[in-house]
This record gives sequence, structure tokens and C-alpha cells, in this order.
Amino acid sequence: MKPFIVVFCFVLFAAAGWSATIYVPDDHATIQEAIDASVNGDTVIVRAGTYVENIIFSGSEIVVESESGPATTTIDGGVPSNPDYGSTVLFENGETRDTVLEGFTITNGSGTYNQYNYDYDGGGICCRFDSSPTISRCLITGNDCEDHGAGIAALDASSPFIINCNISFNGSANTNGGGGVYCADGFADIDNCTISDNQAGVGGGIVFENGSPSAVGCTIVNNYTDNVGGGVYLNSGDLGTEVTRCLISSNLAENGGGGIWATATDQSLVDANRIQDNTVNNSGIWGGGGICVLNSQTTLVNNLISHNTCPEGGGVTIAFFSSAVMTNNTIVYNTADEGGGLWFYDASATITNTIFWGNTAPTDPQIYTYSGTPSINHSCIEGGWPYGSNNIQDDPLFVDPLGGDFHLTFTSPCANAGDADAPEISDEDIEGDEREAFGGVDIGADEFDYHLYHLGDVIPGATITVRATGWPNMAVNILKGSGFRYPALHTRYGKLYLASPIKSFFMGRTGTDGIVEYTATIPAWWQSGERYFFQAFFGGLGFWSSRLTNLKIVTVE
Repeated sequence: MKPFIVVFCFVLFAAAGWSATIYVPDDHATIQEAIDASVNGDTVIVRAGTYVENIIFSGSEIVVESESGPATTTIDGGVPSNPDYGSTVLFENGETRDTVLEGFTITNGSGTYNQYNYDYDGGGICCRFDSSPTISRCLITGNDCEDHGAGIAALDASSPFIINCNISFNGSANTNGGGGVYCADGFADIDNCTISDNQAGVGGGIVFENGSPSAVGCTIVNNYTDNVGGGVYLNSGDLGTEVTRCLISSNLAENGGGGIWATATDQSLVDANRIQDNTVNNSGIWGGGGICVLNSQTTLVNNLISHNTCPEGGGVTIAFFSSAVMTNNTIVYNTADEGGGLWFYDASATITNTIFWGNTAPTDPQIYTYSGTPSINHSCIEGGWPYGSNNIQDDPLFVDPLGGDFHLTFTSPCANAGDADAPEISDEDIEGDEREAFGGVDIGADEFDYHLYHLGDVIPGATITVRATGWPNMAVNILKGSGFRYPALHTRYGKLYLASPIKSFFMGRTGTDGIVEYTATIPAWWQSGERYFFQAFFGGLGFWSSRLTNLKIVTVE
């Protein structure tokens, strides 16, 4: 080949961004050596095994992934080469979200020293100095640190994207804040993660401090703090945070905010969450078994807040100069000494389209006001409420309140009784159904609509309860697709999300309450992690009144 052709080809290949795939331990004995040898665009694939090392990313846009997943591939940071760099994984060189860590168990980290405030932060993973990688499909467990983020810490304007991770059993009584995750001064996104069984001085599961981070679609359960914020601790200044479509359950705080603690935070949004079975042990000025809002501007929309326990405010506490907007929440079956549903003190609150029902307390079981009066309108309050307008006190007629099913029935007095102009009202309900589905806004987190859902764990061989809601006295068939369509196919019956071929079987007919129920046995051959796709069809083909429901994705446990 002539020299000028060789040079031309070299330049062309370089411009095309040729990348390398590096294997550990085939090409390099350690993960750190492979990272140090990588350049932008390279992929490091790590074979199964346990790698006892503390790794530091170099700032390159590379992918470091395990070949066979976190069950067989572990990075163990238990023997740091430098005691000041005790995080199992450290990002500190301005990494972007094109830098990816995927598919590892991250364990035995002890945190990286911060010379500016003398802290040890980020036991498992530490992101600092404006580093914002993508962290995906990792199990982050068995890590600890003295200060912030025993599982993961994101500091100094770092904004990582943390997705599909399990962050569990991190932290101890020595961890100051964020047993699972600590985010400060950045815009971290935590999506579809499980954050469980972590412990810290505040924020057993998550701490969001300053910046504008978000948690979306996460499961935040069984976390503990000996102070405040069992599940989530919000202290985000004037930028606001977002906690959306999360399950926040069975967390324990000794002093306040069993599920969520929000203080000194403005413009924070708590939207479409299930906040249930959380506990606060101690009384005093701290309260809020489900959520406590102190000295904050917080918006609560479309939340189901149920079966929480606290001496003051079993469901919600709003106090100390707070300004809260509460729209379309369902606050039910919480327990307290004062204010089973709401404990209110020296604050302002605008509460609209909200249900207070079945809460218990010796003093004012639904709403207790110590000082001041919240503005409550277009709401359903057991026992009534002497202030406000358009409030009702009739039984909301849930599908099965004793069984924990707080969907509305067709005959509920809450149907179409809400205010369409309520502040911060959402276009969707807690499950993504359209507001005003049957001609008006309903009171509560749930909007009565054509809807398919199930109760019970999806375990092969087990039985679950399948329910659908819709117009009374209609035939209902369940449709099972081979996959799902994106985007959905628009039909005269609504959106069809299922891919062909589609199987159909008769579920039953709705009663006068608009509910039909079916007991299903999960096939024994279904495998854990598999997903199946369903919709329900109300009516028959060719009828103008026939409707399709939402897409229901069933994941086998």
C-alpha cells in the first residue's frame, strides 16, 4: 500500500472513533489497570469473580460492565490502598453520563476523605467534583462511611444517573446522613431503584440536600434512622426536589418523618407515591408518620398515605411556617395520639380534592389543629369539617379498604365531586389514568376509570386477585399480548398497547359498583424476571360504549 494511502486510512479510522473492547482479567489483571488503559469510547468487560480493589475513574467516556451480572461479579473495596480513598468506586474527574458502570456488586467501601469539610463520604460509590456518571444494574450493599452516603454519595454539583440498582444494607449508626443515597448540590436522577434496609443518623434511605435531585419509580422500604426521615430526607433549599411514583413503606424514624421528612425546602414535589406502613416512635414537635413538612414549601399531589403511625400526625404533619399545597391525596387508616390524618401547627396549607377517612386518634382522628386552620375545600372528611366549602362527609366507598384497595367504586360520592381548578392539579392520577375520566375530577388520589390491576405477589404457582373497574354491568375480557406496542395504536376503543398475537379470555361482568374480580393462578412455568403484558376490554366489538383499559405489565418475582 502506498504511503499516502496508509496515512489516509489511519486518519480516517481515527476520525471514525474506533473503540476497543478490553477484558479483565484477560487483557489486564485488575479493573483499575483496564480503566487506566482505556480511552473515550472503549468498553471494559469484567469476567465473573471478586476483585478486591478500590477503583478510580479517569474522566474518560468509557463503559465498565460485568460479563455476567452482579450475582457473580463483585468489586470489594475492603482493603483500600490509600485510607483517604476508601470508596469502592470513585468518580472525581468530571465524568459525564456517557461514563457507565454497569452490573456489579459494590461492597465493603468505607468512604473517601473530603479535605474541605473533613468528611468521609460515599462508602460504596462516591461522585464528587462535578462528576455525573451513569450507574446501572448494580447491587450496592454492605458499605459504610462516617458522614454522607454509605451506599452512594453525589457531592460538589455531581449529577449521576442511577438506574435499576439495588442499594441495600448500607450504613450504620455512625453514618451522619443518607444510609442508601446522599445527593447534595446537584441534579442526580434515581430511577427504578430499590433502596432498602439502610441506616443513618438522618435519611435512612435517601438524603436530598440542596440542588434539584429526583427519585422516580423507586421502592424505598425498611430503612431506619434514629432521628428524622426514615425513608427520605429532603432539605433542598430553593431549587426543589422531586419524589414521584415511589413506594415508600415500612421505614422507621425515631423522631419524625417516618416516610418522608421535608425541611427548609422550597418547590419540592411529592407526587403519586404510595406512602404506607411507616412509623415514628417518639412524640414532641416532630411528627408525621407518613410525611412531615417543617418550614418548607412542599406540594403533595396524588399520594396514597395509609397505615402510618406517629404520636402527632399519623399520616401528615405540617408545621412551623410551612406552606403546603395538597391536591388529590388519599389519607386513610393512619394512627396517632393527635391527628390521625393530619397534625397542623402554625403553618399554611391549601388542601383540595383530598380524602381523610378511617384515621384513628383519641384526639381529632382526622385533622388536629394546634395553631391556625388549613384551607380545605372539595374534600371528603370523615365526621365533617366546619370550615371551607364543597366538602362532603360520606363514605368514599373504596373497593376493599380493609384489604388495602383504595380504588373508588362507580357509586362513590367522591366521583366527579372535585375541583378541576385546584392548585397544582395533575392531568393524571396516582396510576397514570386521566383526570376527569368520567366527566369530572374525582376526590382522592385515584380517578375512577377503566382500569386493570392486581393484588398479590406474582410468584409461579401462587394465586393473585385481578380486578378491573369501569362502567357497571359490562362484560370484561382480559387480553394478553405477545409484547407491547410503542407508540400505542389508537383505536375507537382507546389506546391498544398490546402486540399481536393477542389472546383473550372472559373475566366476568362488572356489578353495580363497576367492579369485576377474578382469581388467577400464576403459571408454574413463568420465570423470575419475565414480563407479561395485559389489557382489559369492556364491552364487545362494534359497540360505541366499549373501552380498553390501561396497559398492565406483570413482572414475575
